[in-house]
Amino acid sequence: VEEEKNSVKASLATAEIELLIGKQLSTRLLTSHQELVFRMGKMRKKFATQYGFVVPEVRVADDFAIPPKSYQIKVHGTVVAEYQMRVGEIMVLLGNRDIPEIPGEEIREPAFGMRAYSVVEAFAEDLKRENYTFADNMSVLLTHLSEVIRNNLPQLLSYKDMKALLERQDQEYRKLADEICTTHISYPGLQAVLKLLLAERVSIRNLHLIIEAIAEIAPHVRRTEQIVEHVRIRMAQQICGDLSEGGVLKVLRLGNRWDLAFHQSLKRDAKGEVREFDIDPRQLEEFGQDATKAIKKYLEAGERFVLVTAPDARPYVRMIIERLFTTLPVLSHVEIAKGVEIKVLGTIS
Repeated sequence: VEEEKNSVKASLATAEIELLIGKQLSTRLLTSHQELVFRMGKMRKKFATQYGFVVPEVRVADDFAIPPKSYQIKVHGTVVAEYQMRVGEIMVLLGNRDIPEIPGEEIREPAFGMRAYSVVEAFAEDLKRENYTFADNMSVLLTHLSEVIRNNLPQLLSYKDMKALLERQDQEYRKLADEICTTHISYPGLQAVLKLLLAERVSIRNLHLIIEAIAEIAPHVRRTEQIVEHVRIRMAQQICGDLSEGGVLKVLRLGNRWDLAFHQSLKRDAKGEVREFDIDPRQLEEFGQDATKAIKKYLEAGERFVLVTAPDARPYVRMIIERLFTTLPVLSHVEIAKGVEIKVLGTIS
């Protein structure tokens, strides 16, 4: 009976991250299984360095119930991404280039939705001569997996993970965290702050700075979002450093018209704090069109940039932009650190 209970408990347990591989694709990748495990290990180490916590191990399993050339990625038991691979073919990443004069089919790359072209592996040398960038099945899969993990970082930071991170801090910071969590925001509240930072891909590797910033603001505000905005300002140097290229931060500005529109849409209480965001749906649709046009222009040109807006409007601009361009960073003017060189690409107007 005890064995049966344990068996039932085991069946209820779900892996935090799962990679399920169809039969034909599994056979193809099985020959390089060790390389797959090695590269996933390197990926987890990179995440730990970049974001400040260790993401869970990826459970890899065959699943003959899914199409034979497909794979699925699950987070906490739910399918969050899937793709049908072209086994025995390589994926040419086109960018703005024309399709190579090689038999194949135009497709979309799964991680970012970029233009791509699938050709049989035998043409690899021809593509090299023409200086095309291409990826094999395993590289496509791992890039997709990596991006899915980035998109789900908040779901992967458990309460247990957070407590372990706190235990690794110096005694003074552990004591400070205990004080603010006892008197102001609670440990689940601290976890919520970290999750909101990770949701915008802000690293929590400098946890001691985050604790200091929370200690400054927590006695004066109630909402988690307000705490996060203050933390972001305190971490401006790190945020700008992570988003800069060669010491230069490229920015796209919101423009005076939209800055004013968002400012007028913020309803405030007697203390002057924002209590509501109320924008006309027609204005919202127009902003979406203007933003899409401007952002696409620079993305298609291969630029890496951030959108900059006013501090009070930042969370709401981010909320809208996130639905259009999931990974585009949105910063406020006060989050641009002193000494950072800025290059303005243009405005949304």
